[in-house]
Amino acid sequence: MKILITGATGFLGYHLTRICVQKGHIVACLRRNNSHSLFDAATEHKIRWITVGETYWKQDLSLFEPEVLI
Repeated sequence: MKILITGATGFLGYHLTRICVQKGHIVACLRRNNSHSLFDAATEHKIRWITVGETYWKQDLSLFEPEVLI
């Protein structure tokens, strides 16, 4: 399942994202350009980050086509 998660660098979002990745879902996460990831390298590698404010962030979000928004 393709899941879009907002707030992945916060407490709840971190744990939700980690669980979704562990279960094999395709995960994209929105973040601000000043946010810092707390994920280990293996999990970080599986997350597709979309940084709000970058030039093509809306296009990247649209192309991801999530089935679920958390």
